[in-house]
Amino acid sequence: FHTSNGEHIPAGFDLARDVIELGLTTGVLKKDSGNKLLDQGTGEDYGVTHDAVIQLTNDPHTLADLRNRVMVVAKPDDEVE
Repeated sequence: FHTSNGEHIPAGFDLARDVIELGLTTGVLKKDSGNKLLDQGTGEDYGVTHDAVIQLTNDPHTLADLRNRVMVVAKPDDEVE
């Protein structure tokens, strides 16, 4: 789990950074040649990781949507609820 010291996003667990890491691992997100995060499902360009963390933290709806899509890919079919 990632945590934040509160400098750029609220202190505590950093859900956005966790979702980004899982998104990259599962292929839901990928980095382009400029190190920008690209959403393979929506085509959204989130910018570099630092900017993406701030953007997703400030947009809970988009973060939840991305998290749900990552979790569907991350879990075997028989465990998806």
